Amino acid sequence: MSDDMSRMVYEVDYPNPYKAGVWRLTFMVRYGGKIFAGIQDYDGREPNDLVTIECNGEGNDSRCPQDKLVVTGKRVTESGAALTLRWYADQKGRLYWITLNHEGVVLRVTIDGQEWLTMPLPQEAGRPTDVMRVGDRLVLLAERGVFSTPAAKLVPDANEWMAIATVDGLLKKPKEKSPFTLDDYFCGAPIAAFDGALYVGGQRGGALYRVVEDK
Repeated sequence: MSDDMSRMVYEVDYPNPYKAGVWRLTFMVRYGGKIFAGIQDYDGREPNDLVTIECNGEGNDSRCPQDKLVVTGKRVTESGAALTLRWYADQKGRLYWITLNHEGVVLRVTIDGQEWLTMPLPQEAGRPTDVMRVGDRLVLLAERGVFSTPAAKLVPDANEWMAIATVDGLLKKPKEKSPFTLDDYFCGAPIAAFDGALYVGGQRGGALYRVVEDK
């Protein structure tokens, strides 16, 4: 945005120099003094999975000089070209990242923006769509419900995730789709906390659900 917030102005692009094909930067998050951005490559040939954007020099509080912006591609997965579904930076210095590629949908975490650790999830959860920290718990929204684990451990085992609430009570037919099924990769079902309660958004009919923990 311009300094007066009245218009959009060009800052950076990727790849640079331009190559034949179609790329775009997708979801972004600020972490560790940098912007982390997802990459979408329509042809699936992109060697990197994300880019970081940082200011290499002195900028003012609102904007870094354009000639000081540095864009760096980074490969994390084996094959590259991962599609970013969600970023989440918590208040304890951790960055969580949900991606989709040939490996499937994977949740990863980093504490430095360099080394990424894969977080194993319970098979019954289905594919993850969103994650957030609530107090001393890490809370995950997946296709089959909401799960949590103590946040003290950086990478908990799959069996350390406990179901808070599952979709079983929402489905009226045996083969009915979960309202959190991941079939729109740019609009995965979200989770949020408000006034002491958890809320999740469904992908069908614009429904909003308040989470009631299973007893």
